Amino acid sequence: MNKLLAAILSCAILVCFCSCQPEPQAVGTNEVLAEGQPSQADDVQADLPAEDEVESAAVAAELSVTANAEETVSTSDTEPEEIPAGPVEIEVSLEEVTEPLKDSAEQEEEVESTEVKIEEETAVIADKPQKQPPHPVDIFYEAYDQILKKYVDKDGNVDYRTLKRKKRDLISATRQLANLNANTLVSFKSEDEEKAFWINAHNILTLKLIVDNYPIKNQWWIINYPPNSIKQISGGREKIIFQVAGFEYWIREIEQDLLKKFKDPKLCFAFSYASVSSPMLRNEVYTGKKLNAQLEDQIGKFFQKPTSFMIDRQKNIVRLSNVFVFDLHKKVILNSKYAKIKRYRKIKKEDVRASLNFLDSYISVADMKYLQNKEYKVKYRIFDWSLNEKKKR
Repeated sequence: MNKLLAAILSCAILVCFCSCQPEPQAVGTNEVLAEGQPSQADDVQADLPAEDEVESAAVAAELSVTANAEETVSTSDTEPEEIPAGPVEIEVSLEEVTEPLKDSAEQEEEVESTEVKIEEETAVIADKPQKQPPHPVDIFYEAYDQILKKYVDKDGNVDYRTLKRKKRDLISATRQLANLNANTLVSFKSEDEEKAFWINAHNILTLKLIVDNYPIKNQWWIINYPPNSIKQISGGREKIIFQVAGFEYWIREIEQDLLKKFKDPKLCFAFSYASVSSPMLRNEVYTGKKLNAQLEDQIGKFFQKPTSFMIDRQKNIVRLSNVFVFDLHKKVILNSKYAKIKRYRKIKKEDVRASLNFLDSYISVADMKYLQNKEYKVKYRIFDWSLNEKKKR
């Protein structure tokens, strides 16, 4: 725009210049010019621009105006176009409209999917049973089981010497037994759980009785038992008091109470007396879930030992463990189903008949046929109270 104004101004100046020039004066014909001097008309002629020069200047001015106008137009092309008044039609493709909707729908689906997964995971967590802290009895069982596995071999022999040196574990386990809540003794879920608990209590306290007195000193006035026997501990099973869930018990009392309550002959073969002839001490704890299988295995192994059962076919003598005739054991067997089985009627003593009926399930077929068909005498073995100590290598 400035260039256009400059061009117009140039043309105006040029026009003004041309109009202001003086008109040429007429020269008379009578005047005679000096020879050799130029006339005044010639001077004026010389001062006026030529027509060609004027035309050239006009053309140049016109071209300048045209160029400036074109430049102005080209410059104006770069400026934004004015938006026409009224409704404007805008062409938009279907994809441009639906694409944001698709993205929004996908985001909503992802959010819903995440919410569903969270709900499902929450439901799974809710359905899973919450892990409960271990029961104090289970803690006691675990501690006792570790002792059995470390110091008792598969035949029930105990490494008392090592256990004496490392009796801290035994002290801790028996302390756990003593500190159990009293409600524990009346809150068993089944009879088998109760039986297993009291068998374990009896046997671990027997272990502690031996370890507390190991090596066992021979009492000079006790001459009927081996020098290293539990019987050498004065009042060991009958008078020394132990704690169970805050209550005081003798070891023998635990055995008697359990047999009186359940009257189960199988229990007679689970109690350890820390002796060679007694039922062996298992190297695992008894549990309610496995009690029946454990007792069956325990009794089967017991009668495999010649100190528990043996048939002398040459002399026709059957030798039985006198575990059958311990004071309370004898009563339990006589009051059991085995006393009512109508076999071995040739034997006069009812307690012997009941013992043989019980024995039938744990001996070989050949031995059972011999007992049922042959004539023989039944004698009880002398109980060996020697300590069930693991032999040194």
